[in-house]
This record gives sequence, structure tokens and C-alpha cells, in this order.
Amino acid sequence: MSAITDVMSLFTEHARNIVEILLHFLFPVSCEVCGRPGVKICPDCKPPVRDIPPERLIPLLFEGEGVVREARGLTVYAAADLKDELAREAVRRLKITRELCRPLGRHLAEKFGKCSADYLIPVPLHLFSKRGYNQAREIAEGMREVWGIEIIDAALWTRDVHHTDGITYEDFRLTRDIYGKRVVLVDDACISGRTLGCFAETCKRDGAEVVCAYTLACSEVKAQPQTSDIAAIEDSSYAEKRYASLYRFFTGEVIVRQLQNLTVYSAANYHESGIREEIHKLKYTGGIGLCSPMGRHMAEKFGECMADYLLPVPLHIDSERGYNQSLKLAEGMCELWNVKILDAAVWTRDVPRRAVSESRADISPSDFRITQDIRGKRIALVDDVCTSGMTLSCLAESCRNAGAIVVCAYTLASV
Repeated sequence: MSAITDVMSLFTEHARNIVEILLHFLFPVSCEVCGRPGVKICPDCKPPVRDIPPERLIPLLFEGEGVVREARGLTVYAAADLKDELAREAVRRLKITRELCRPLGRHLAEKFGKCSADYLIPVPLHLFSKRGYNQAREIAEGMREVWGIEIIDAALWTRDVHHTDGITYEDFRLTRDIYGKRVVLVDDACISGRTLGCFAETCKRDGAEVVCAYTLACSEVKAQPQTSDIAAIEDSSYAEKRYASLYRFFTGEVIVRQLQNLTVYSAANYHESGIREEIHKLKYTGGIGLCSPMGRHMAEKFGECMADYLLPVPLHIDSERGYNQSLKLAEGMCELWNVKILDAAVWTRDVPRRAVSESRADISPSDFRITQDIRGKRIALVDDVCTSGMTLSCLAESCRNAGAIVVCAYTLASV
């Protein structure tokens, strides 16, 4: 019996050698450690993953075809699946040392080829993080070196998030204007897809086109119930949901301010109602989607309109916003009021803008020009914020000089 076993063992060994020789002829590679033909590295020679040096880890990680996932309505491209031990090790190292980030970013960009986008936007670093660097930002830097696409740090978390299960689009705040831009999101890993999905929705709500996302590694994304915030974007009830979410800013009393020549009605206190951040989005980060629901809230709060026409304060001459938030607010108000809009005023010169906290006395009625016949029309002015009231007073005077009856002014907030 022992002899038979020895013969079988010898036969198996010879067969293995023959197979290895054939593999060497077909695939002329050999183990980098012991030289065994047919394999790049033997299982016995393979070091523990944590001992693999960076110069070996990176090429090994990018050997496969890559992973493409649909995560909450967003297409995510990843270099590897998180089931791969190498991918998990790479993500771990990214969080403890920044040296790997940019090389991994360059390999990621080379693997998938250049995409068509205006900006790369990294997922922001969590609040109170002690890391000292944002690994998503560093990965994006490596991608920029290959693609030449500009990076913008355009977002912040609005609260300290410890897990992703309960996050929504409201947990991100955009700090840059990305309205009308094609953007690509960048992160180190995609697990459930909720972070990237909610971040993408924040960008979409502020007027950007989110092309896709790139990550170093991605796990299997399970099907999400069709009640997600992303799904709501295409839902016909999206406007109603957005309208309801803003209600909390409009619960106080109407603010009435009497200027020298004009009564101004404001829906909220700029500093005390909490609406300040929403107005910042509306004005400075392309939050055009906020205008219509806010305008509807204004109309609902003020009751019946006292005029037949709404005339919005014009957009500044040098503005790059791409839309007039006062006009968009007026359009939202008209959804509830049976009035018309007269977009009939323009600035006659480039007037330096002021912060909301600053008063101004550097403009006059001659700084506005009325472009339509408004003689005899009962109009109400519309603006987003009333600070000193000088802009509204001068526009009211210019309208009266053109023959209009200026009844009052409506603003979203008052300082």
C-alpha cells in the first residue's frame, strides 16, 4: 500500500512539473521570489498584504478590469472591489498616510481614461477629523495631474456624522458656485453609496450636472428602496417635498419696515430664523432650485398681493450667477398669486456689491433704468434681502419717475 502511495505521489509531482513547464512556455513568467515558472508569485512566497511595499501594492491593485457600480442613481467607477484584500489594505493605508494618495489617483485616472467634466469635487473631510489631510482631495490631485481637470473644494459637512445610515443631502453645504457645471465626485471608497449619492444630490440641487464618481475601491451595492432622496429628484412630488422642507423658516410674524418712501414686507429675520444658510446657497452656490419654493412660501405668508405686477430688483451688471434670484423668487410667488412679472429694470452702472451685514448709501435712482412702459401700473418690488433698504428705495423712486404706482416691496428676509 505504501509503495502505491509513493508511486502516486511521484506521479503527481511529475505531473505538476510538466504543467508548470507548459505554463512557462505558454505564459513566460516566473515567481519573483523562488523562480517557479508559470506564476508571478507563489502562494507560499506571497508576503502578508500589510507587508507589501507601496511600489508593489499599487500595480497589483490596478491589474484587474475595474468595477462599475450604480449607487443610488450615481455611476461609480472603482479600481477594485472591496472584497479584494489588496483593496481593503490600500484604503486603510490612505487613511494613515498621504504618500500613497496621489500615485493611486494617477493610476485611477490612467485606468479609466479622461472623462468630460469641468471640475473634480472631492467628498469633504468629516468635521473634527484629526487626520490633517483629506484623502479624497489627495486622490483628486493625482487625477488632476493626468487629466488636467480643475479641482474645487466646494463642499463642507454641516454636522458631525458618525455613520452614513442617516445622512441626507442636507448634511452637505456647497461653498462654491457650480450652477451649470459638469462635475465628477471623488472619494476613497464606496460602500453603501449613500455618502456619494447624497453628496451628488446636493450638487444637483445647486444646479450642477453630476457626471459620475471615482473611488479607489467599491463594495457590492445593494438595491435601494425607491424612497431615497436621489429618486425624489425625478419624482413629480419633488417640488412639494422641497417646499415642505423649507417651512420651518417661515413660521414667525411678517416683518414690516417703513422706509422713507416705501413699505417693505419680509418673510423672515435674516439672522434669527436660520434662513441665512439657505439664502447663501441661493445667492452664492447656484441654489436656483431653492427660489421657486421660497417664493411660494413668501406669497403664502404675505396673503393677497397688494399690486398687479411684481418687479424684481435687477441682477448686478458683473454678476456671474447666471440667474436673477429676485426674478426667480417672483416667479415662485406668481404660482400662488394671480399677478404678472415685469422684468423691467436694469442697473446703469457697475455698482460695487455689499455684504448683507453692510449698509450702503452709494446709489441713487439714476443707477436704475426702466426698460418697459410701466406708466399707471401698480407694482410691488421683489428682492431677496433688505438690509439698509437703500437699493429698494432708489429702485422705487426710479419706477415712480417712470410713471408707476409703487405699492410696496416684498423680500425673503430682513436684517
